[in-house]
Amino acid sequence: FRRVLFRSVQKEMPVVTPDGLVGKVVNLDEHSAIVLLISDENCRVAATVEGTKEQGIVHVEVRGQRTSNNLQPKMTLNFLSRFAPLHPGQKIYTSGAGSVYPPGILIGQIVEFKSRELDGVAEITPVVDIAALADVFVLTGMKGNVKAP
Repeated sequence: FRRVLFRSVQKEMPVVTPDGLVGKVVNLDEHSAIVLLISDENCRVAATVEGTKEQGIVHVEVRGQRTSNNLQPKMTLNFLSRFAPLHPGQKIYTSGAGSVYPPGILIGQIVEFKSRELDGVAEITPVVDIAALADVFVLTGMKGNVKAP
């Protein structure tokens, strides 16, 4: 990575760590940026499962009362095939669909897959520990330049 002037940062640019996806820039001022984290229920990320053609949307399910503990959020990958051959440990990557996140950024891994009446859903655990973030990187030059594979 190279050091980039802050003025190069724009809204909708992906934010990452060496481990994986953190979120995207949603607001800026002269010296700071607000990042929508993947652990936020308003964040949606188009994703794909390693070793398969399965694609879906990663998001966080918030149920009950919010707390300020350090637990990781419950993240799910939705809109999968009902009979997808998915198993715990498979990695989830950005798919590149939607032109916000480039393809191939690690998001997390499958904890459990459930077949429902019409589709399948996978519970996933993120690879980035949001509660322990110290330094992040903004992928400049990516906004609007990503094409789905």
